[in-house]
Amino acid sequence: MSDFWEVRIQDIAEVLVSNVDKKSYAGQKAVVLCNYMDVYSNDYISSDLNFMESTASEAEIKKFSLRKGDVVITKDSESPFDIGIPSVVTEDIDDLVCGYHLAIIRPNLDKVDPLFLAKQLSSEKSTRYFARVAAGSTRFGLSIGSIHALPIQITSLEVQKKIGEIGLTIDNQIDATQALIDKYTAIKQGMMADLFSRGIDPETKALRPTFEEAPELYHETLLGMLPKGWDAYDIEDISDVIDPNPSHRNPIYRADGFAFISTVEFIEGDSVETNTSRRVAESVVLEQERRCAFNEKSIVFSRKGTIGETRFVPTSCRFALLDSLCVLNPKNVDVTYFYHSLRSPSLKTQINQMVMGQALPQVSIGRVRELLIPMPNDAMEQRLIGQRIGGIAELLNSELLHLRKLQAQKSGLLQDLLTGKVPVPA
Repeated sequence: MSDFWEVRIQDIAEVLVSNVDKKSYAGQKAVVLCNYMDVYSNDYISSDLNFMESTASEAEIKKFSLRKGDVVITKDSESPFDIGIPSVVTEDIDDLVCGYHLAIIRPNLDKVDPLFLAKQLSSEKSTRYFARVAAGSTRFGLSIGSIHALPIQITSLEVQKKIGEIGLTIDNQIDATQALIDKYTAIKQGMMADLFSRGIDPETKALRPTFEEAPELYHETLLGMLPKGWDAYDIEDISDVIDPNPSHRNPIYRADGFAFISTVEFIEGDSVETNTSRRVAESVVLEQERRCAFNEKSIVFSRKGTIGETRFVPTSCRFALLDSLCVLNPKNVDVTYFYHSLRSPSLKTQINQMVMGQALPQVSIGRVRELLIPMPNDAMEQRLIGQRIGGIAELLNSELLHLRKLQAQKSGLLQDLLTGKVPVPA
């Protein structure tokens, strides 16, 4: 194990608690504020962020201006687990002042590296400490004394800098992957909006002109104007809709058994996490398998909470489904087209109208059957649309999987590095 020792924040840094609010006052100097969400949402504070314009007094500017190397943490929040979230100032930014509900931890650069310090502040041990010492009942906050007293493990400055650089490298990879995810998500959303309203000409393989450009190519349907050769179909017209839980609404959980899946196990992209802590007896699984006739085309559809979330059924294990889900077994429709049409803008609009005013949004199995899907009658056009959306979805899912791996790597590796379990050569 590497040579680590314990210190308190007060031994290695100065702590400043800001009182600069968001209001602008006459006679004060114009500044830009680093606010709570700037810190909470970003590991690093840089000029790329869009800071709020405000004013501050000369004394506030002198005391609370941020400089390169400062570590800023969230000081107050409605949850004790949102306190102590750190962000590192990576460059000097003109007129940038730390705002209210934040604290500046200004490290002694001869003793501690800012990047290393921020990673220690975000460790599980520090998070538990902040949650424990946060004062309050409906709103929680940290005192200067509790920040001063935070114990952290440090090592030689040279090793600290290497650990900080490793963390920065992984964070940069995560940011680059997230940028790709955002790009593919925007492309997919735009593509779906076009394809489910205009379709593809099977002969030219190109999008049809819009209704405004060529109204003669469209006709009126229950979902508004759709291309000729398209119609609005009830889900039950093109898929069996099955309640998997008529007699097992509240099954007994057990230590072993089979995965019990809800939307909690719906992870990014189109995947389902089957390594769930909730397990049920085989009798529950057997009844659902009999009722639902699961196959490679079966789709799980959420009808409570996050209504309309869809996933293909897992094929890696046997499982049972919570009663918030139903099963769709498509028939006489291209399954890829059908799967993505369940996320179409028109379906989301219908669901929002159904649950408007409900405190706990849900739709019955009967209402799921009545939801309308825009669909071309031409099987070739269905396949073409499914392939177009499926292609970008595959790219998106690949990046989402890569992001999860990077996040897991960051969590595990930094935990080992920050405790000295994995030594870093000086």
